[in-house]
Amino acid sequence: MIVKLELPIELTREDEHVIAICPVFCVGSQGTTEEEALANAREALELFLEDKDVQKEYADTILEYAVSIILEDKEKEFKDKHSLLDDAYENPHMTKLDVKIHGYPETSHPVGT
Repeated sequence: MIVKLELPIELTREDEHVIAICPVFCVGSQGTTEEEALANAREALELFLEDKDVQKEYADTILEYAVSIILEDKEKEFKDKHSLLDDAYENPHMTKLDVKIHGYPETSHPVGT
């Protein structure tokens, strides 16, 4: 199963570095430009979220920020009903991730179908 997430990213500048932090998971990184900081934060989030223990601990949060779920064996996409517009208006920096979720059988339906 692959979960597509949209997560807010907060950017701040400190001297010659740009800091990018995802407040949802308290994961972030830095770069010399906004683009580099966002790319580095995305990579840090991908590494963080691929861990099975993290996926178990943050399962509810992951589903809260899910915009769709793809069950690989059936190639179906289930749209999540959560609206992320409030986050998008408060923080224009969002990152999109595809996270492979471990622990769910490929035939299970964790989102109401």
